[in-house]
Amino acid sequence: MPNHCSNYLTVKGNENDISRFYEAITVRTDKMREHEEFSILDNLYPTPKELADTPSGSFEPEKQKWVDEQILRNREKYGCDTWYEWNIQHYGSKWSDYDGHFGEISPTELNMSFVSAWSPISNGIAKVSSLFPELNFILSYEEGGMAFIGACAYRNGELVADIEGVYPEMTEEEYENEDYESHYERLNKYRRKLEVACEELLEDMTSV
Repeated sequence: MPNHCSNYLTVKGNENDISRFYEAITVRTDKMREHEEFSILDNLYPTPKELADTPSGSFEPEKQKWVDEQILRNREKYGCDTWYEWNIQHYGSKWSDYDGHFGEISPTELNMSFVSAWSPISNGIAKVSSLFPELNFILSYEEGGMAFIGACAYRNGELVADIEGVYPEMTEEEYENEDYESHYERLNKYRRKLEVACEELLEDMTSV
């Protein structure tokens, strides 16, 4: 199983485009589990079906021949052998987003959180932002296993800001007292600080 990377996405803009984005990502897909409230990439930037349907591994000769031929077709059409390579290249992670839940919502702003495998879905959000060129996308993320944290901002497919932070380690006092709540509060506050910095750079760019 992968390490689960926590992603936090804020989308801001005009009411009409926010509504279109919300409606698009809340369409129920076959992959969504009951508790999940949205799926961004599976709805807006799904893995090509030919790649998703190409199996990995060794098979009996007739099936192996078909798999090898399909891989060549995939490579020619998509530049990738299977779904895995395509997802890494186009999402930034081996899977699409999952465990999605909404936070605060207004007519001009959506706040949401979700999980990705090993790393944030930065490349996928860049693509999605190009589909909604009038919206601002601010993505922050953290993953404790590999101890990384950061934030980035996109508009119309362009990476406007990209800040890699320093993951806050537990203090000696927090560790001794097993005070995970205090550590998480510090981590979340720092992550939000990175978000704000990215948002300010984005606002500076869009105000020019």
